[in-house]
Amino acid sequence: MKFVELGKHLRKLRHEATGRSPLAAMSAMEVWQAAIRCPDNGISTIYYNETRLPAPLLGTFVRLRGPQKGADIAYIYVHRPHHQSPKRRLAPHWKEFVIIKELMHCWSPEATYTDTSAKAAELLTTLNTPSGPFGAMAVADYMALLAAAEVIMPCDLIQEKLAAGKDANQLAHEQGLHPEVMAYICRHDILGQRVNGSL
Repeated sequence: MKFVELGKHLRKLRHEATGRSPLAAMSAMEVWQAAIRCPDNGISTIYYNETRLPAPLLGTFVRLRGPQKGADIAYIYVHRPHHQSPKRRLAPHWKEFVIIKELMHCWSPEATYTDTSAKAAELLTTLNTPSGPFGAMAVADYMALLAAAEVIMPCDLIQEKLAAGKDANQLAHEQGLHPEVMAYICRHDILGQRVNGSL
């Protein structure tokens, strides 16, 4: 599914459930509720847990196949460092972003699923290698990052506001987002890749 279409779809689901404007930025909980309401991803339940994850992972997504179509269960794990090792501690706004990014895997195509421990080990190696092969699994993770940016706030709205002379700090204030997150999703490269990309 195209990022732009997914963003519109999730904002429509939120609007139908809450009446909130489709142009308002989406929070992690709103994306979560839309993910469960969405008939297209086959997921009926999502669980969340914070635990220590191996570097460089800040979050991961696990999907368990249900007994029938539409009954899959998802688990989202977000990194929580040991209390004596705060180096990789996530600020609340980045934790929110990571949750949304992991939720995007609810719509990842089946071809990107990692269904064996060997493939999971390969994925961790690929994500932790600065150069070398950039396989389909790592691409799917990057695509989830772009999808999260689009779902939080649509690229066409950002481009319209930037063209009108607003900056990322002003947009963050208007949308109730942290300036660091807004600056990230407003980056030129991130905006450009969101327009035509898809999960």
